[in-house]
Amino acid sequence: MRKIIVPIMITLLFLTGCPNPPSPEQLKPPQATVRVDNKQITTRQGSFCWSEGGAGVCQDAIPPDEIAKKLKPTTVKPKSRLTIQFHRPPKKGSLGVNLWKDHKPQTVQVVNNVIGLPDRPGVYVYDFFAEWEQGSASYVFVVEVK
Repeated sequence: MRKIIVPIMITLLFLTGCPNPPSPEQLKPPQATVRVDNKQITTRQGSFCWSEGGAGVCQDAIPPDEIAKKLKPTTVKPKSRLTIQFHRPPKKGSLGVNLWKDHKPQTVQVVNNVIGLPDRPGVYVYDFFAEWEQGSASYVFVVEVK
């Protein structure tokens, strides 16, 4: 009887003690939701580094103003307030937002995950980024103020 139980126990310990690490496709930062005036704004993933379960992946993306060319702008009213939320909260104080002008980022003030949008008509490209224990990520969106 011992000859059967010992090998079974060793096999069970091996199987439960050695979980498979996540695949690169599973290693992704949390999804972000951006809303303004009860409208959800489409975002695209930018660069990120993420590690979980003993595995990690980093992915570089093209600059935000280039990513924006693939996004349809969401029409918003002047001076609207935009809210950024994540499916998993980032580290406190790690959320940052940039407005892109002439291929250069300009820092935008963020208060409680909310930013104010411009009052002048036009198309505006933004990127935002945050950090978690598992890594960091950036996202891009485009609005058109009308």
